[in-house]
Amino acid sequence: VAKLEANAERRLAPEADEALWVLDKGRMEAVLAEADRLRFVNEHVERIRELLRLPAEKLVELQLKKAVELNDRVRVINRELTLRGLYLEKNAFLFAPEHFPKLRTPHDFACAKMAALLSRSLRQELAAGMLRHASKPLHTSLTELEPALAKEATALFKCLLAYAGERPAPFPQAMALQVLQAGVDSPELVPEIYLQILKQLQDNRGRVGCRPYWELLTLALMSFAPGSGVDDIVHVFCLAHAGPA
Repeated sequence: VAKLEANAERRLAPEADEALWVLDKGRMEAVLAEADRLRFVNEHVERIRELLRLPAEKLVELQLKKAVELNDRVRVINRELTLRGLYLEKNAFLFAPEHFPKLRTPHDFACAKMAALLSRSLRQELAAGMLRHASKPLHTSLTELEPALAKEATALFKCLLAYAGERPAPFPQAMALQVLQAGVDSPELVPEIYLQILKQLQDNRGRVGCRPYWELLTLALMSFAPGSGVDDIVHVFCLAHAGPA
């Protein structure tokens, strides 16, 4: 027994020490599993046990601090992204599309332009469906934009419908290209484009379904970044709604 304990200590003690030094979760888990199997205990093994019981955010914070200490820039970025992801996951309700600061209010959206002439019940229906799938064109932009850009935004929504097959178009792919080009050429329209796509992915019971709109979201992400204020909304939306690859 004494010999087995000595062998376990000789093999596991350096591994535990190294795992603690870099705070690598995978290595710590492996060391702890092997230590438990061999019934080996020392102060480093117990420290590993304590660390692995910490809330995920706390452990990642310690890993980030260690990465900075070791000047491991790649791991610093990795841990910062992980921390951000954990924060977004924990506070997802703060990053729903309806919380975008420059989004029109449902009332303003429903009363814009000719929609103001509709009956009260129809305006209420427009307001309620502002961020839900629609198979008809928008009468105005979802976000607060200058009149010329708001008009362009409604044209872009028609392009989304055409690409998805919810509006006739001889060349649907060209409609997607038009949307992507607008995002590249006009940064002011980027939030609008992303929110229009997310709108079409919410409560979508249309005949073509969500697939073409997920394709459009993928193409948009490959073409231009959502930008500050929209990036977290898109991130949280994808975590909540995207299915397995």
